[in-house]
Amino acid sequence: MTRRFSQIQLQFNYTWSHALDEISNGGFLPFNFGAATGGTNVSVLGPQNPFSLRQYNYGNADYDTRQYLSANYVWNVPKFSGWLGVVADWTVSGTLFYRTGLPFTITDTSTFGVLNGYNYNSVSPPNTPNLFANYPAATSVSCSRSATTTPCFTASMFSPALTGFGVQRRNLFYGPNYFDTDLTVMKNFHLPISEASTFSVGLQFFNLFNHANFDQPNQNLGSPTFGLITHAIGPPTSMFGSFLGGDASPRIIQVKGQFSF
Repeated sequence: MTRRFSQIQLQFNYTWSHALDEISNGGFLPFNFGAATGGTNVSVLGPQNPFSLRQYNYGNADYDTRQYLSANYVWNVPKFSGWLGVVADWTVSGTLFYRTGLPFTITDTSTFGVLNGYNYNSVSPPNTPNLFANYPAATSVSCSRSATTTPCFTASMFSPALTGFGVQRRNLFYGPNYFDTDLTVMKNFHLPISEASTFSVGLQFFNLFNHANFDQPNQNLGSPTFGLITHAIGPPTSMFGSFLGGDASPRIIQVKGQFSF
């Protein structure tokens, strides 16, 4: 939805979708990279039941974003002559982004260690066992940011899968939602070079409200931090570029100047 006024432009996008598959990214590259590369969980790239791939592996895709919302706005304050020009001719713009959490699977490395002695091997890169934990409830659970202090789920909700594959499907659980908003405020000065010559100076705010976003809870039933969120995550891009690899999650403010002609 787009709406344009004489001085204001608004754009709003909303999508509801549901993506399912048996393996995400075609199996060539894991969508989630796991603890070995700074994440919490790892994508399932191997079959759970070697005799029936679809029985347990067919489920929510690693990038199954059920709800996605984005918006942007631009407000051009009218121009005034004389001393009113000091408080006018500003440009205020910004973006807003929200999505629901991404899915993951609860795995059981303890049971995997026992079964591995009987030549059962179910491993996903980077060398992470992906034996699904037995989850009798078989109902989807969505974790919130409160899992940073209180586990989203406990070991008592699961049981060993020593004698069967259990009832958990791939990517049955969901991590916390993601939210981010940016803001730019610019003061425009007309230059007498040409009719369209303008010099603008102002501030850009990345993650305006300094809102922390969190990774998925620990998926490993055998881990002491099982069910807890142990990592914060940054936005896909920032003033430092895309996929920086560092902590670009806190609010960042920069001074910006530009010349238009």
